[in-house]
Amino acid sequence: MSEKWYAGIDQFVWWMGVIENRMDPLALGRVQVRIFGVHNPSLVDIPTDHLPWCSASFAFNESKNVSIPQEAEVVWGFFSDGPNKQHPIVVGCI
Repeated sequence: MSEKWYAGIDQFVWWMGVIENRMDPLALGRVQVRIFGVHNPSLVDIPTDHLPWCSASFAFNESKNVSIPQEAEVVWGFFSDGPNKQHPIVVGCI
C-alpha cells in the first residue's frame, strides 16, 4: 500500500523570506514573499508579481492584536505541500 503525502508525515519544509507585496487583490490578507533559497533574488529573473501569494497563519488584514508586517520585513513559515513548495504559509516575522 502506498502512502500519500500530507503535512506533518515527513519532509516538513520550513523557509524564510522577505515580503515584497502586501496589496492582495482578493483582500484575503495574503502577501508575496521572495523565499530565500527557493526564489532567485533577481527582480529581473523573477518579478514580484510572479511570486506566489502566501497565506498567513493569522489575518494580516486585521490589526486588532497583531502588528501587520510591511514590505522588506523578513518572515518565516512552511510549505503546506512540503517538498512540492507551491503553497507557502507565513507563520511570523523575524
